Amino acid sequence: MQELILALMKGDVSKVKSWAAENPQYYGPLRNAYGRLRNLRRLSALDMLMLVLLYPIRLLLSSSYRLYVIFFWLLEKVDALNVFRYRGRALADPASEKQLQAVLSVLRRDGVAVWPGFFSASQCDEINRYLDELMVRNKEGFEKLPRDIEGFRDPVYPGFEHTREIVEAEFTVYGEDRMAFIYNRNRVRVYETPATLKDVFENDTVSEIAARYLGHTVGHKRALLEELRPSLMPDMWHMDNSGSSFKMMLLTTDCSVDNGPFRYKIGTHVGTQWKAKLRANWLMLKFGYMYSSVNLLDYRTLPSDRVFWGTGRKGDAIFFDPSGIHAGSRAVKGMRRTVVIPKTPRKIQNKLLGWLGVVAN
Repeated sequence: MQELILALMKGDVSKVKSWAAENPQYYGPLRNAYGRLRNLRRLSALDMLMLVLLYPIRLLLSSSYRLYVIFFWLLEKVDALNVFRYRGRALADPASEKQLQAVLSVLRRDGVAVWPGFFSASQCDEINRYLDELMVRNKEGFEKLPRDIEGFRDPVYPGFEHTREIVEAEFTVYGEDRMAFIYNRNRVRVYETPATLKDVFENDTVSEIAARYLGHTVGHKRALLEELRPSLMPDMWHMDNSGSSFKMMLLTTDCSVDNGPFRYKIGTHVGTQWKAKLRANWLMLKFGYMYSSVNLLDYRTLPSDRVFWGTGRKGDAIFFDPSGIHAGSRAVKGMRRTVVIPKTPRKIQNKLLGWLGVVAN
């Protein structure tokens, strides 16, 4: 443990990662820790203290599903007492306010909603200019790195981090002239927003929709730039994490069914599905992984024959509750480019679950 604390204090990502590999029971919280270290180079004293102190609580909660349910329920009750619960701030433009309310109504009912033409073509073009440049360095950077390396800082924009999923890197097949991924998605996480992109990544209307939906003020953590190209398989159906969260996906290119659109099982964010999802959240805590695939859920409790397909035009914004069951689909030609912006409410539940290593946002 002393070796771990020294590594955390020094911001030594490689030592934290190797320590986590040797002590798999710490995998969940340490994955969060070295993820933050890789981008911020250090953890706050409070983060380090909570990482160590909450480990016995993590062990206790992972030993009993019933105990975890009680813990989760108590956190819900504490957050429900929040006297500073967000009430909403009307937009200055009446037409935009009306559209916002319509989006919220659908979002609360279905778990997913679209605002067509939310962002302008010029805003999308600015993002695509970054992506044109970033995707070249993404490909070149990972070709030079060992297969077990999950990410690296962009050499031109230090606040940008290139990432890849290890499954995609390991399970590949060879086509006629290039290597094809099982699910061919390249990502760049943006932790320091460039001035030219602040009106998109830190958009006030997006924050307002998230705050009204979640009933709490929200914070901006990062933006995720994605490029999806043709591959063999789609993304698996999954839910993101426990706790409350919200995401906006901006299409920066036109997207048809051939380009691998986002999919969402309508209505799986509410109702009887919570029993199955809560158990999956407990398994995330117990075994130390961050996302739950649908095969880990009792599928019979997730009846939804209605699937939303996120096709649309450049500039359309898709708002969704990531606790619902969702996935990317397989691209068969062209590409899909998107920006995903998560918003997390300032709730005790989210903070504690994050320290325990469950909340992935």
